[in-house]
Amino acid sequence: MLNPTGGIVGGDNLRTEVRLGSGSHVCLSTPSATTVYRSLNRPAGHETTIRLEEGAILEYFPEHLIPYPGSALRQSLRVQMAPRSCLILNEAFAAGRIARNERWKFTELSSDVEVRIGEFPVYINRSRIVPTEMSPHGLGLAEEFNYFSSMVVVQEGFAGWQNLVTELSGTLNSLPGVQGGASRGGRSSCVVRVMTTTAAQLTGITQMIWRCLRKVILERPVISIRKY
Repeated sequence: MLNPTGGIVGGDNLRTEVRLGSGSHVCLSTPSATTVYRSLNRPAGHETTIRLEEGAILEYFPEHLIPYPGSALRQSLRVQMAPRSCLILNEAFAAGRIARNERWKFTELSSDVEVRIGEFPVYINRSRIVPTEMSPHGLGLAEEFNYFSSMVVVQEGFAGWQNLVTELSGTLNSLPGVQGGASRGGRSSCVVRVMTTTAAQLTGITQMIWRCLRKVILERPVISIRKY
């Protein structure tokens, strides 16, 4: 998926709609990280809606967001799943342009994610970060970490959740400079959250977890996505 502007500008209102037909299998990503530019007045908005028909499989792995100083973004993601469909979804962002010492210099970053099977809510996550109201780098919050990822996996009928969660948590706990873990969710799902200090760590860990999920959940080999 490509945004022709190369980034999100204050006042933009973007809408993305994705629909997977019955039995289809799609992997969606972006060519590179999404930059969010400074907002002078109105915040930018990005609304994504996804519908999976019965038996459809979606692997949704956009690159992480990079909010520039003064930027404001309010985004939402709604996923409506039919029975026996499968979802592997990743959402990630940076604290800013770390190499330019712009950590937590943005104005606002709000995210609203909902995943449902029929009318049943499987995963709901709402967050709003306003650095001027509460410093995110405080003790017990982001601290020294700069990159953040949340991965959600939903697959009805899969029976090995506890073993998968134990394996992923053990792997994450063994990695230096990384904070993360996995937990069992409701109705055939699990959630993996990770914090890293560098973008390279984030990319490497995301690929590692994705490979594991493809093997265990989808019983499919690793794929390599060419990006420019």
